Amino acid sequence: MRYSSLHRGLRRALPAFATLCVSGALLADDVTGSDSLLCYALSATRCGIAGTCVQTQPWELNLPDFLKLDLDAKLAMTTEASGELRETPIRTIERGDGMILLQGVQGERAFSWLITEDTGEGTLTVSSPAAGLTLFTVCTPIDKL
Repeated sequence: MRYSSLHRGLRRALPAFATLCVSGALLADDVTGSDSLLCYALSATRCGIAGTCVQTQPWELNLPDFLKLDLDAKLAMTTEASGELRETPIRTIERGDGMILLQGVQGERAFSWLITEDTGEGTLTVSSPAAGLTLFTVCTPIDKL
């Protein structure tokens, strides 16, 4: 089996596994006080300017399977295993009331990511002039891996 076939098979199996887990909480972890997180997008919904929305898998939108968040360096980046070197600067990081709020801009896109510290569950929204994207995510501290 070629690598690409294996990779596609794993990508198809992962959502099924996530569904079996019933809740994202089973895949997430307490991230309280952690400044280095590994996050995974469970689902994505993309809406266009005409009001049409489509639910899809994150990788079908060319999004990486996993993102590392380095809150000290203010960066979101792909993992080494992804084979891609993508980095996005985080302009604003706020912590309070058990939440982490990340915001930034790259090119013509702006993002806002709200992560609940005690569960690691989050919602990432990405906006462009003609479309909006919502991703439901789960995160875990890298030091717990």
